[in-house]
Amino acid sequence: MTFICGLFAYYKTNKRVLLFLTAPFLITLIASYLHKYPFRDRLLLFLAPLAIFIIAEGIVFLLTQFRERYKYVTILGIFVLIFLVIPPVISASQLIVRPQLKEEIRPVLEYVESNQKPGDTLYIYASGKSAFTYYAKKYGYEEGDYIIGDRVLPNDEDRTQEEWEHYKQEINMLRGKQRVWLLYRAKEEEKSEISAYLNSIGQPIDFYSQPGIIVYLYNLARSPL
Repeated sequence: MTFICGLFAYYKTNKRVLLFLTAPFLITLIASYLHKYPFRDRLLLFLAPLAIFIIAEGIVFLLTQFRERYKYVTILGIFVLIFLVIPPVISASQLIVRPQLKEEIRPVLEYVESNQKPGDTLYIYASGKSAFTYYAKKYGYEEGDYIIGDRVLPNDEDRTQEEWEHYKQEINMLRGKQRVWLLYRAKEEEKSEISAYLNSIGQPIDFYSQPGIIVYLYNLARSPL
């Protein structure tokens, strides 16, 4: 409601500012319609400051334009302001006290670094390549110290048996090694399938997980017990 009021207020008072504030929304929508830019989630955060300007103008409009005509409009505007401000403040406070970790790879790399032994092999699932290579040098990893896979398993409903067999071939290249760390950035169903296959070809030694990231340590030189 306040967003619409803000648009109306700018239309009445300053159409040039209205055009400046709404043009990025329109351009992004057109780009999305042409399949040139995704109109979703974090990719739209750059529009948030513009929306805040419009909403703020809408609140001012409610507080000033009708207060002389309607007795309770000012009170309504104050309640709207509280309604808009309080939830984000509470949410931000909760995140400060208990931050949400999503795909936090650093604690996993710290665990591997502190438990890795000379001669260990480190394998990175293909979907974790970007996150791993970003932090690799910080944790002392150079090219040649690790293996990055080149296959990401599609969702179960889209996956063919051939794709699964190709991925198993990638893992099979690690067989014969006594200590293999396998780091995955994967969904829960992927993790369960992958760990089931690893259990069928080797012996689990250790594992460590953080939200969105898990690392397994396997002996792939011996058959499962």
